[in-house]
Amino acid sequence: MNEPTITFKHGRVWFNMACLKELADTDYIRFVINSDKQKLLIEHSNGEESNEGRWCSWNSKKRKPKAIPCIEFFRKIINLMNWNDEYRYKIIGEFIYKGERISIMFDLNSVLIFKPNKIITEEQNNEQQL
Repeated sequence: MNEPTITFKHGRVWFNMACLKELADTDYIRFVINSDKQKLLIEHSNGEESNEGRWCSWNSKKRKPKAIPCIEFFRKIINLMNWNDEYRYKIIGEFIYKGERISIMFDLNSVLIFKPNKIITEEQNNEQQL
């Protein structure tokens, strides 16, 4: 997938490889939320502020996506969008180019929602067949 995506689930946030490839020199990102427009901007940072985080890990000299534990940020997004914190939310973003700066914009209203699978016990399955 060549489009940038962000996923929210259980107090964690992670990005796909398309994001990491396009922002190749970025190990830390800053989260900027526009509550009125319900948009999220991701941009390069130096990792020194509270709204920033490391978004990748290194494995054999290669960067790979990393789940970022960020309960406070997760709660802020969940509350802003009125989402269920038990679901998984995935958003396709777009790259924003301003000179040499690259950012990623996510429209929080354009979301794919994944509900958790229900676990059906053998007893429940037998009752459904009757």
